[in-house]
This record gives sequence, C-alpha cells and structure tokens, in this order.
Amino acid sequence: MKKQISLTVIAMITLFSSCKKEAAPDTAIKDADGNIYTEITIGTQTWLLENLKTTRFRNGDLIPQITDSAQWNNRTAAAVCDYYNIAEYGNSEGRLYNWYAAVDERNICPVGYHIPSAEELNTLVNFLGGSAIAGDKLKNTGTVYWSAPNTGATNQSGFTANAIGVRHAGNFIHRLLLGCYWATTMNPNPTMNNYAYYLHLQNGISTADVSPFFEKQMGLAIRCIKD
Repeated sequence: MKKQISLTVIAMITLFSSCKKEAAPDTAIKDADGNIYTEITIGTQTWLLENLKTTRFRNGDLIPQITDSAQWNNRTAAAVCDYYNIAEYGNSEGRLYNWYAAVDERNICPVGYHIPSAEELNTLVNFLGGSAIAGDKLKNTGTVYWSAPNTGATNQSGFTANAIGVRHAGNFIHRLLLGCYWATTMNPNPTMNNYAYYLHLQNGISTADVSPFFEKQMGLAIRCIKD
C-alpha cells in the first residue's frame, strides 16, 4: 500500500513539473558587460537614457582600455577609458570612447541599438526647437553633474545629459563643463578626414550644436539610439 502511494505522489510531482511555464525571457536592455539601460522616446526617436558604459564589443572582445596620454592621443583604433582613469566615474556616469570605437564593426551598443549619425542628432535637436535652445532641454538640472549655477537647464526632453568631460590630446578636461556625444558621421571635407561629428553641450549655454570638428582621437561619451 505504501509503495502504491509513493508511486502516485511521484506521478503527481512529475505531472506538475511538466505543466510549469517556462521562465519569462530577459527583456532588460544590456550591453556586453551586462550593464542595464533604460530608454526614453523623444519625438520619433528612442534613446538610451544612460551614457554607454561597456568595456566590450557585442562579440565579447575587450575594447582596449588606454590610460597613457600619449598612447591615447596617437591611437587610430578603438579605445575606451574612464575619466581620470577612475573606474568609479565610468561605472556611474559612463565611459569615454574615441571615434574608432564608435564605428568599429563589432558594435558597442546593446543589441537593437546603434550610435547615431549626424542626421539623427540633428533630428533630435530640431525636434527640441533647434540649436539655439535645445541644449537647455537636453541637460540635466542641478549642480551635481554641471557646474553651478547651471541656469537655464530644464531637461524638458528627459535626455538627462551630464557634463562628464572629454579627453583631448590624451588629457582629461572640462568635467562638469562639457557633455559631448559621438556621431558616426565623418567630416565631409576630404582635407579634414581626421574629424567627425559630435553633439556639443556646454555649461551655462543654451545651444546644442552638431558639429564636424572634433578629432577622432578625442574621448567622448556615447548615447545609443534604437534601430
């Protein structure tokens, strides 16, 4: 009798197990390092709300992390760094990448997202009223991520741009003063093929300029846009 009951219990457990639903798929937006992002829709575009933090390409390859100033300045291949080479800045605010990392065919944005072209950046700026006023609508408010007084900044768009600084000639400069983001588009002038487009935001200035005049060796932030 006991044996019969045991067999019945086992059969019930097996039936219950076979009826369990499969685990729900992981829908979080993640880069190759597993950093999680959220997204925001602005006009017809959907952007990641955070600056890119990954140290790997989509295929798992490491992006070379260059700490030496001279090596960074002379590099013509992908590179990443943390501001002042302090990992805490990169982990909390996003990392700085040269343009070669931005256009590397191995991709650095999460799957389903890409680095914007100059045209896509201009679409964003124009939706927010044009270059003369869009900067205030893109910039985070307060004086944690922008130098005081940061007057004018409203973050009306929700983009929440922060002034994490840039790396120029291998040196770290303008933290809390500049928030600059790469575009994949090169300067169209053949005599200036070492320059590319970027979005320029500055403390105390309302403008948002999409300009083709940053050297590809510069270290800038990256915001990814949905495919």
